[in-house]
Amino acid sequence: MNIEHVRTFLDVMETGNFNRTSERLHVTQSTVSARIKALEDSLGGHALFTRGRHGAAPTDYARKFQTHAVHLVRIWQQARHELALPRDYEAVLRIGIQFSYWDRVVDEWVISMRRSHPKVAVHMEADYSPAILNQIGEGALDIGILYRPDYAQEVTIENLGVERFIMYSTDTDHYAGIDPERYLFIDWSPHFKAAHLNLYPELQSSPVSMGIGSMAMSYLGRAGGTAYLPARMVRRDGSDISLRRIEDAEVIEQPVYAVYPQTSEKMAIVESAIEQLKAIIGQSEPTGDVSVK
Repeated sequence: MNIEHVRTFLDVMETGNFNRTSERLHVTQSTVSARIKALEDSLGGHALFTRGRHGAAPTDYARKFQTHAVHLVRIWQQARHELALPRDYEAVLRIGIQFSYWDRVVDEWVISMRRSHPKVAVHMEADYSPAILNQIGEGALDIGILYRPDYAQEVTIENLGVERFIMYSTDTDHYAGIDPERYLFIDWSPHFKAAHLNLYPELQSSPVSMGIGSMAMSYLGRAGGTAYLPARMVRRDGSDISLRRIEDAEVIEQPVYAVYPQTSEKMAIVESAIEQLKAIIGQSEPTGDVSVK
């Protein structure tokens, strides 16, 4: 089975059209057709698409094969990366981090890992909890850092601590002084959203809402306002913002978990990486007003 044929199949599943796939992959339409036909032959002659005036509709067999195809491409990419390492490297540690969490720990963590394990290459990527859990199960990731783990066989789930979300403002230091029209709601996680709704339902339907922390910090720097921010992000952000902590607002705590296979030839490295992350998460948070320069 040719990996390029599998990649072409996945692209057609996304576009629903052989023409669009040929444009995206910079090949001719006849090449796309030939690749799909060759893949069908390697799968025992099962048809993958029904082509018509409106594009290419996947068959039931194609939908069943899609999950396996994604896994094949991931494993192929992993194998290529590990085999391409210089000879003096011992292993690659592959880590997936929750989208809304990665930008607050990744640089410190990688620096720490490179110092303690100079012969271990580190690959990091950001994704959402379900996708990270799937890749842990498939063996495509060694560690997953996420907010909401699902319990599964042959997987270890370890509580790393909590992420503390604190209400900050450019305008005031008391809740009564908040202008609801200048409140920015950031959807950090389902747990955060539920806690926020319970504490401050009047702020849930704010005029502006975002789902990415770095975007929110940029917005606050230009427009000002009030928002819940992770203490670590406020301490480390390099933008020019003067933030005042809302002293009488509740702190919302979000548990953070590490997920990894119960058995792995890299277990010593995995355990070391998790201990280093715990130390980073446990660092003190800022108190009171913060001038972020």
